[in-house]
Amino acid sequence: MVLDRTPVDECPECGEKAYDHVEPGEKYEGDPIGYIRVCVAEEGAFFHSNRQVDL
Repeated sequence: MVLDRTPVDECPECGEKAYDHVEPGEKYEGDPIGYIRVCVAEEGAFFHSNRQVDL
């Protein structure tokens, strides 16, 4: 399965770089490795990781 990633430069909630972004109402299916943090804002969910992710 290939996931469509929507990388963003900056999360509007915390200001940090996010490796993926899911619009409101969309479903996300993934298998993250290690620690992740998710911020939820009006623009959707923003996924952060302490691990470098190549897009």
